[in-house]
Amino acid sequence: MESDLSRLPQGSRLPWLLAAAGLVMGTAGCATETERAAESDLRRQSDALAEQRRALPKAPRHARREGLGGDLETWVQRAMRDSPELRAAYQAYRAKTLHIARARRLPDPVLTYGYYIRSVETRVGPQRHRFGLRQMLPWPGSLSAGSDAVAAEARAEARMLEAARLGLRLRVARAFYALWRVRQQRIIEAEQRALLEQLAESASLHMSTGHVSLPQVLQLNLAVTRRTDRLAALGQQERAAQARLLAAVGAEGDAISGGVGIDDGAVRPEVPALELSQLRERALRHPRIRRYDELAEARDAAGEKAGADALPSFTLGVDYIETGEAMQSGVPDSGKDPIMAMVSVSLPIFGGSYDREQEAVAAEAAAMRARGDQARDERESELIAALAEVEDSARRIDFNRSTLVPQAQAAFESTATAYTTGRGSVASTLLSHRDLLEIQQELIAAQHDHAVAWATLEELVGEALARRPLR
Repeated sequence: MESDLSRLPQGSRLPWLLAAAGLVMGTAGCATETERAAESDLRRQSDALAEQRRALPKAPRHARREGLGGDLETWVQRAMRDSPELRAAYQAYRAKTLHIARARRLPDPVLTYGYYIRSVETRVGPQRHRFGLRQMLPWPGSLSAGSDAVAAEARAEARMLEAARLGLRLRVARAFYALWRVRQQRIIEAEQRALLEQLAESASLHMSTGHVSLPQVLQLNLAVTRRTDRLAALGQQERAAQARLLAAVGAEGDAISGGVGIDDGAVRPEVPALELSQLRERALRHPRIRRYDELAEARDAAGEKAGADALPSFTLGVDYIETGEAMQSGVPDSGKDPIMAMVSVSLPIFGGSYDREQEAVAAEAAAMRARGDQARDERESELIAALAEVEDSARRIDFNRSTLVPQAQAAFESTATAYTTGRGSVASTLLSHRDLLEIQQELIAAQHDHAVAWATLEELVGEALARRPLR
């Protein structure tokens, strides 16, 4: 519907139109509190990422060729700085946050121009040009609901970024301790091969006296050869473990040609200082679980927007017609330009489709909450399993280190001494040596499993945990 409001004085026409356009554009440019909060969180995440990069400056290329090294935390910091996965998660979160402005944006104003090819002669003069400005205004609440939905999705991406950091720490820890395990195994294998070489050399010296036979010497040499082959296999496993660690931290390919150093600190048998109920409380606040809550909120806001879209929208506008002087002199208001204000209302007659849309987003919100409940159940069972692995591997470390290793060491030394003095057999010596090697390898495996179990537990809980020695 249109109405001729009034005729403004000739000198105030342009300022009036500019003021109307400025009002429309100013309304479209107002940021909501939700958007400001999301942008503030984005700045906080960006500052945290920049701080991580400053904590571990990028090394020059020649330094990377010389090799990489450090303890687990150094490798984790390097991964936080260089990991492509983490960069991708951050950019996805940043993109979703920047989309909030588009979601709450008013439709662009429409400026129209018309030229009268055949001029319309009116009483006050010929109409020659027509200018119009239109602005569509959705139903109140539609834009804010849309921006709230995108903001909730941005918060969900922020939770994914936090979860990516936790998952990256776990992957680095697994790769780090896989390499640590292989290197510890090589040390044990090299030590045991040296012992067997000493026994074989001693047996060769005693063969001339008749205390040792040739088959016994050959059997010892076979054991040495098998240890040598095992060391070669572990060398290849070490190369693969190095490559996996470099890939986990996002290191460049030229670093593979250099050494990969890890600190060989002993893994102590420890258990969490917190009770299971406290661990469960923290685990249920994990970012991967909170993400489902954010997505459910996003679907709720999308449902509000769908409901608002089912209501009428409005279009406000103003038209200005440039009018020339009247052909006859003395006509009142000759050459005055008319200005008209207009408003139009949309008629949402397809109500059924809007109802279906609301039902669809409500179903999506229910699905997200159900997935969140499932994730909580799975997280609780995974927490109990990880805690059991931490406690069991701690027990294995303590039992092997305090009981089995000393016993196996004493048994081997006894049989080796008896063999070198001609009172023992090569079979018993090799058997006791095999037992000692297996128990030493079991200790290394228990230490590896304990370190990985701790990393898994802290990923499940979502934070570093206080520890206490195994009682």
